[in-house]
This record gives sequence, structure tokens and C-alpha cells, in this order.
Amino acid sequence: GKGAIIGAVAIVRRDVVPFALVQGPEAEVEGINFIGLRRRGVDKDGIEALRSAYDALRGSEGAFRDRAESLGGQSELHPLAKELVRFVLEDSSRSFLVPTSRD
Repeated sequence: GKGAIIGAVAIVRRDVVPFALVQGPEAEVEGINFIGLRRRGVDKDGIEALRSAYDALRGSEGAFRDRAESLGGQSELHPLAKELVRFVLEDSSRSFLVPTSRD
């Protein structure tokens, strides 16, 4: 995905959601790519909006797609968060790595 970063030893077999930080040999979404966002000139509001969107997507209530649809239904969603939701909800036959809940 746009603005994502992949760790050196990560073996990625699926598409990566935008702005993700992917690490580990099993290629898991660990969070958002803060450094890349800052380098792109994204302000604190944009970074916080993405952080909130990722937190909502990695929640434990309901199915992942339902959480994405709920997030996408918010009227004042930041454009970067909208881009993330669009990626998740677009009709595609390809699978992608998703933010998982933190234990």
C-alpha cells in the first residue's frame, strides 16, 4: 500500500494496507509508518487520524470488514483515513495484511 514500509526479514505474501509498518518473519502489521508520514509532510492531525483508524480496525468487536464499514461511515473522517478505508473496502480478489488486535 501507499506509504507502507516493510521490515528487512518480513516475508510478505499479501498486499499491505496503506501507511502500514510491517515487521517480523510472519509479516504482521505492527502499526503505522510514522517516519514515512513525517517525511511526506503529514501533520500531527493526519497522523493521529491514521492512528485512530488503525486502532478502530484492529479492534476485537465484530468482523474486520464491519469495523472498516463503520469507520468509513464517519462523516468527518480525515482524507488519509478515508484512503485506508477505501483500500480495505474496495472490491478485489487479492488478500491483504490487516492490523490485528494487540494482546
